[in-house]
Amino acid sequence: MNNLENKIALITGAASGVGLNTTKDYLKASNGSMKFILVDLNIKELERLKNEYLSLYPDMKDDDIYVTFGDLSSREKIDEFFEKIPAPLIDNLDFCVNSAGLARGLDRVGSIKQNDINLMFNTNILGLMTMCQLVVPIFKKNNKGTIVNIGSLAGEDPYPGGAAYCSSKAAVKAFNTALRKELVNFDIRVILIEPGLVNTNFSLTRFDGDTTKADSVYKDYEPLAPTDVSDLIVYVTSRRTNCAVSDIVILPTRQATMSDKAYR
Repeated sequence: MNNLENKIALITGAASGVGLNTTKDYLKASNGSMKFILVDLNIKELERLKNEYLSLYPDMKDDDIYVTFGDLSSREKIDEFFEKIPAPLIDNLDFCVNSAGLARGLDRVGSIKQNDINLMFNTNILGLMTMCQLVVPIFKKNNKGTIVNIGSLAGEDPYPGGAAYCSSKAAVKAFNTALRKELVNFDIRVILIEPGLVNTNFSLTRFDGDTTKADSVYKDYEPLAPTDVSDLIVYVTSRRTNCAVSDIVILPTRQATMSDKAYR
């Protein structure tokens, strides 16, 4: 069953990885009938992608895709871009996909840089919470909507060197569970997807652009592709309104825990 025609989706982290592929999969699944609010730090890439999408789906109009620079590190910065989103899109929002997230370094407790801690928590949990704070009143008013929060297996199975990152993702799970319980009397679905190792720019960001270290994460190990996760997002959000797929862990077949060799 496909309930995506003419839906409106807000996607953070939309210029790369899971967010990028979620937009592409939504377009394909809806035959270009969906509308989008795409948020990312890389606004130039978002603008390029918008032109690409419009060329691939000629029936789409320019105002069917709104792209914005979005820094999730503070409430003030989020409010700044959120208030500029066109009313026809945000007031009728159907899906909010909180895909943006990052890790920085593998330092052990006692040596973790405070700036790295702040960045991970501000982006992974505080920014995600703020986005939910902003869209929940819209969803309540319309008594409809789906929130997809991207967590991590790291939130379930913390590993050495990941104390700050894993804690931020554990907080995502706790927040998601509380939010679902708060919205149980509304037709609003709250979904948590916790991937294992996915081959995106995640490791490149974690190691500050060091390609050797980033590539070593995937050496002799086949991770998930971003499309594995984005395909799942499309599936769970396209179910009928009374079908809520709640918490999902998705892993590469040969990964069982976060302490596997790839994370050392």
